[in-house]
Amino acid sequence: MNSNQTTSGRDWLRRLLACNPFYLCSAALLLWGVHLISQDTTFLPRETSQLAFNFSAVQVYEILLVLTAVWLGRRTVWYDSTLLVGLETGLLLVPFILVSQAALIDAGWVWGFCGAGLAMAFARGAAVRFGLPRLNVPPRFLILAGTVLLVNAVLPVVYRTLHESKAGTRPDFGAAFWTNEVVWLAGLPLLVAALALLPPPRARNDLIPGRRWLPAAFLGTLLLSTSVHLWSLGYVYDFAVRRDLVAPGAWMLAWMLNLRLKDFVPNPGGRLRTALLLLPAMAALLPVKHAGDWLPALLAGINLVVYGTLAWERRQLRVAVALMAGSLGCLLASLPLPVAWGAAAGWGDTERWGGATVALGLLAAMVWRHSLAGLLGSLALAAGLSRVLVESPLRDHWIVQGALVFLLVHSLRWNLAPAENLALLRRVLAGGWALHSMVMIGRTDADWLVSLVGLGVCLAWGIAYWRGATPPALSVLLAAATVSLGTPILAVGRTVAQAPRGVLILVGSLALFGLGTALALNRSRRDGGSGIGSPPELPPQGTHQPG
Repeated sequence: MNSNQTTSGRDWLRRLLACNPFYLCSAALLLWGVHLISQDTTFLPRETSQLAFNFSAVQVYEILLVLTAVWLGRRTVWYDSTLLVGLETGLLLVPFILVSQAALIDAGWVWGFCGAGLAMAFARGAAVRFGLPRLNVPPRFLILAGTVLLVNAVLPVVYRTLHESKAGTRPDFGAAFWTNEVVWLAGLPLLVAALALLPPPRARNDLIPGRRWLPAAFLGTLLLSTSVHLWSLGYVYDFAVRRDLVAPGAWMLAWMLNLRLKDFVPNPGGRLRTALLLLPAMAALLPVKHAGDWLPALLAGINLVVYGTLAWERRQLRVAVALMAGSLGCLLASLPLPVAWGAAAGWGDTERWGGATVALGLLAAMVWRHSLAGLLGSLALAAGLSRVLVESPLRDHWIVQGALVFLLVHSLRWNLAPAENLALLRRVLAGGWALHSMVMIGRTDADWLVSLVGLGVCLAWGIAYWRGATPPALSVLLAAATVSLGTPILAVGRTVAQAPRGVLILVGSLALFGLGTALALNRSRRDGGSGIGSPPELPPQGTHQPG
């Protein structure tokens, strides 16, 4: 191995160690260990004993995180100190999640554990605040973080108390059911909206703990942990976590990302702003199930107003107008039949939704070769498929497939001369589509149909190659070929998996032989043909080897 390769490898190793992955691995192992202990009835058979042990282990680990962060900060090891504070923020709600998972313990125990967890969390927060004075945590952030923490401490108590009066499994009525609905549909979006209350981004100092984006990142981490906590509560107390419950929080987070973009990127580019503006429109499609549902109509209506305001202020005018059209189509399709399309009284829900969204988006995509038209068309097709495939067990998978395939085929018409970054986007889309297709092929019974879709994309690539002056993107062809061959390869793999173990070992020995041959050929090329297949000789000790 020559010196350049050695230096490159050392540089990569140095960069990896500079990121300090050991801390991240340590936290992951903690969570894994806690999960295993909670399922091991031989170690601690009682639920209260398991909860007490795991609760104490997490608390001790978080105290260790805070003390180490303060100690490293005093020694001006700023990166690792800030990283530990970030890990503490991510683990802050784990004790309350553990309490939520213990559904059958006495209500008094729940009060005790939640109170102790809240007190310990505030104590650790005070230690970080006063132990690391250079950390960028303004007072308003502390108030908002404390509010989120208090809500998460109250939730296990509320759910455990209402569990006593809950009737049956997966209820659709009663106080417990409506409380869960309100928490998801109103409580979580309001908590996410707290990001708008943060002060304007301002760096406290030039050090890592004083970066301008830390308050938004820390509060965002707490909000994501809150959503995990809500999912845990729904899982333990047997509430269905539906897409329409997740949609308002995701929709609010999408708008908060647009609002707080300058916290992370002081001078964002137009493409980044465009991509973020698409997120609220996509989030509004999550709750779509039946025509006449109030939630998608509400989200689409608010999107229409916001996009219209942006268009009025002439900020990203073309993008805002296109997204206004998409939001208007979603709004019309979500309204009840007599309100939306009285003239089409004979239409069913499926036909009306397809006419309002698919026609609108696909027509714009066919006329307009711009990449934004492809995005709008893919969203429209996804909305249409969500209506057409209501009864399909693979509905969500086919929605993703349809949107990605449409966008990839449309990308064959893009003009990449003024925007070379679109080529990277196309490669990412092709890789994502191939990966999703492999998941479908491996887990569903529609494997051959997925491969046929891949053949269709190959055909579209061939037509683009035949009609175009320049060859279209090879990434699309490679992804389409991978998807087309996925099912045949899987069939061969299943046949091989049923083969005797000895045969598989022989195949493995052949593969290793091939790797050894490739290594020998590579060394031969590196040595320039001298000493083929032999390692370089070491100089005798005591002699000087000229450089």
